[in-house]
Amino acid sequence: DVARWLKDSLSSAAMYAQVDPRSVALKEDSDEDDDRTDHEIQAGMAPRRCTDPICAVLFIAALVGFVFLYIDALNTGDIRRLYHGYDVTGALCGVGAGVENKPFLFYCAEQYNVEPVALNTKAPICVASCPTGSSTSNQCYLSHTTTRGEPDASGSYTETTRYNFQTVKDYETKKFAGAYCIPDPNKWSALAQSFTDTITGTAGSSDKANYYLMELRSLGEDWHLLLAIALLATLLGYAYIFIVKVSARCLTYTALALCTIAALAGGIYFIMASQGRGLDSIPNVATHNSTIDLVIGIVLLLVGVLFVLLVCFAHEAIDTAAACVKAACAALFDEPSLLLWPAIQLVLKLVAIAVLAYGFLWVASCGDFAANQTGTVRGLRRNFSWTYEQYGYMVLYLLGAIWILEVITALGQFVISYSVAVWYFAPYDEGGSKDIPVCPIFRALCLGSTFHLGSIALGAFLVSLVRTLKIIFGYIAERNKDDGNTVVRLIAGCCFFCLQCFENCIRFLNQNAYIDIAITSNSFCTAAREAVRIIQEQIATMAVLNGGVWIVSLAGYASITGMGFYAALLAAQNIPPFNDFNSEQYINDPAFFAVVAGAISFVVALAFMNIFDQAADTLLYCYAIDKHVNRGTPSPYAPKSLVKLLQS
Repeated sequence: DVARWLKDSLSSAAMYAQVDPRSVALKEDSDEDDDRTDHEIQAGMAPRRCTDPICAVLFIAALVGFVFLYIDALNTGDIRRLYHGYDVTGALCGVGAGVENKPFLFYCAEQYNVEPVALNTKAPICVASCPTGSSTSNQCYLSHTTTRGEPDASGSYTETTRYNFQTVKDYETKKFAGAYCIPDPNKWSALAQSFTDTITGTAGSSDKANYYLMELRSLGEDWHLLLAIALLATLLGYAYIFIVKVSARCLTYTALALCTIAALAGGIYFIMASQGRGLDSIPNVATHNSTIDLVIGIVLLLVGVLFVLLVCFAHEAIDTAAACVKAACAALFDEPSLLLWPAIQLVLKLVAIAVLAYGFLWVASCGDFAANQTGTVRGLRRNFSWTYEQYGYMVLYLLGAIWILEVITALGQFVISYSVAVWYFAPYDEGGSKDIPVCPIFRALCLGSTFHLGSIALGAFLVSLVRTLKIIFGYIAERNKDDGNTVVRLIAGCCFFCLQCFENCIRFLNQNAYIDIAITSNSFCTAAREAVRIIQEQIATMAVLNGGVWIVSLAGYASITGMGFYAALLAAQNIPPFNDFNSEQYINDPAFFAVVAGAISFVVALAFMNIFDQAADTLLYCYAIDKHVNRGTPSPYAPKSLVKLLQS
């Protein structure tokens, strides 16, 4: 009773003295040093303390171990094992004994009159450089003989294989994927087309995984175009934010309409292309594979129909979302440094993804690899195997890589939550503007990476653990897809689905827990419990809000990703040097390149759309705390547009 009386007295005294009662509520029973800024005191934020320090120590230790694993993979692995070709003897070009200085795989002319008529695709050789004409020659495979030795007393014997070679004239070739010599189409167009069709599988069976690995390897020569697509997507993201601030409702409906028209038109185009028909005055962006074109066309038509249904039956949710996102945009533009955060986080994530993916290839290359001399075109396929210890290393690396990426994501959510919370509780000046700090994201970044690193790492670890298990079960289901164990496949598929649902729940809980940590400086578990309480109190409002924001974000995802995809496809098909086979920047598979560019554009869109989602959730969370502290009535600091929206 005395404690309750003292708390009420303090709150009343604070109100009469025009002191924010949230500051008193959060500071009571706290003997810690108060290192808060004036804006944090005004926002009622608790004094900072180290939360979940054990988790912070474990994360740093895991990071050190991850670095050692990365370095060990660089020392023991060889990434060339993944994409370099094998010659007829099974030696890996540029790596195997006797071919260390011959990194390129070359297919000799099997029949050569005035020009090469056919290639000996079943007996490739390794060369030091790709031939540029018929004035040079190479020792090409002719035949081989196997001699069996006399058996010893135990019955064991030795077989000796002799490979016979002959001199054959070269022909004009071009370097592909940094490891292969393919016929120059400007000189040997029919030969080059036949060879390419055989590799891609349109004229026979081939190893698709190896082909796409070769395509990924060749993307390094077109990095500047991918960078241009990423910059275009970044500009589109900022343009989207600006237009949302001006007219969120109009932009949302316009973007949905454009996406609907683009999806339906694209679907019709690709379906017509799959039937061998074209449209005059329209650039050729089809894949020239009727099956792929038909699948793309049907998917685009279904997406278009989905957008039509969305506009027709979810317009009230779209209006609600537009109003809430507009309030979030007000916070973003009142704190200009927040507009920099999507670009900062995007750079961090893209660099981290590139470095981590490169390291995983080195870890995977530590296994045993051998040539798989089957198929029409040999030298491309390989058999690989890993020990249980190497499998363990790959799983640990995957878990560590996902953990690092999730920490970057969680840190971004904390930065946005802190900045928006400071803005929400900032008082209005005489001109109607809020009194806010200049660059709150740097203060938030410092707090998140020091005081709250343990809490952020703990939340990120939960997500990364579930994602790693989901990848493992997905791999098991895929391995048993065709001729494997059906029961194992069904069990793995069910586990994958359950983990996906669990991951979505954890992400939503973490997102709100980071908001509570930014305000109260609680540990992760305490913040998660408080977040659950707030969610239970505001479940109806949160459901409408998240559904509406999802619609606005969907328009942004579709617009930015779609424009990045089409821009890459048009550039690869119609702009030199990307459509010039003689150029080093030639793009062999425009559709695959466009998919990669679309994925990059989606990552960019993700950075920009997440800021809407996190800012809107933070505004709602602050609104709930504000009503609770002020006995059901929001304080005068609350944004008027948000109060009007939520009360209605």
